[in-house]
Amino acid sequence: MTTLPGSVERYVDRAVEFANADLSGNLAANLIVHPESARRHVGALDRAIAALRYGSIGVNVWAGVGYFLTETPWGAYAGNTAGDVGSGTGVVHNAQLLSRTLKSVVRGPFRPLVRPAWFVTNRMADRLGPALCSYEAAPSIPRAARVAALALRG
Repeated sequence: MTTLPGSVERYVDRAVEFANADLSGNLAANLIVHPESARRHVGALDRAIAALRYGSIGVNVWAGVGYFLTETPWGAYAGNTAGDVGSGTGVVHNAQLLSRTLKSVVRGPFRPLVRPAWFVTNRMADRLGPALCSYEAAPSIPRAARVAALALRG
C-alpha cells in the first residue's frame, strides 16, 4: 500500500511520478475523476495526462477501450528497447497511420449510460459474448443489431 499525502494538485503530481517510476509496465493507465473535480482541477488533470508515460490512458473508461477503437494506436509508451522490452516496442491498429505516437487518450462519462460488455455486472454478458463472436465470424446488419440490443439492455 502506498500513501501519497498532499493537496489535490500535489497528490496528482506525486501519483504520476509514482506510476511512472515505481509501477511495472507502461501499456495502459486508468484515471477515475469525478466531473466536478475534473472542472475544478483541470490543470492538474491535463498535466497528469501529459506526464503519464503509458501508451493508452483511459479517463473514466477502461484504458483497454483504446485497443478496441481501431483508429487509436495501441501499444506501450515509446522508448522500450530490445534490452528492456517492458510492455512492448511497437503499436497495432493506428488506422490513421500516425507516425511516432506516444500515447492515446480515451475519455468516457463518469457513470456510463450502459454497462460495458466487459463489466462483470453486465446482465447480458452471457448472451453478449456469443453474439459478438457470431457477428465477428460473419458480420451482418441483423447480427450487429442483436449485439447493440443486448449491449443496451446490459
